[in-house]
Amino acid sequence: MYICNIQNKKMFREAYSTLIEWKNETKRKPLLFRGARQIGKSYLVKQLGENEFDNYILINFKKTPELIKLFNTFDPYKIVEQN
Repeated sequence: MYICNIQNKKMFREAYSTLIEWKNETKRKPLLFRGARQIGKSYLVKQLGENEFDNYILINFKKTPELIKLFNTFDPYKIVEQN
């Protein structure tokens, strides 16, 4: 998912609405954000996690690159088993 600069409130609402649709999917895939720097990706994910879930994990590979090795597979069960 690519998110445009969400400093604009309308863009934030549109991006957040898209994430709510993702959340409501019965068989949703993991969420991966990629995009330019300083456009609000982390803020948007934090808002989603805090407002829509009882628990969430936010992993920033730029801040903790040592965690990249945990995701050498796309199988969530194997990822959890590694810990």
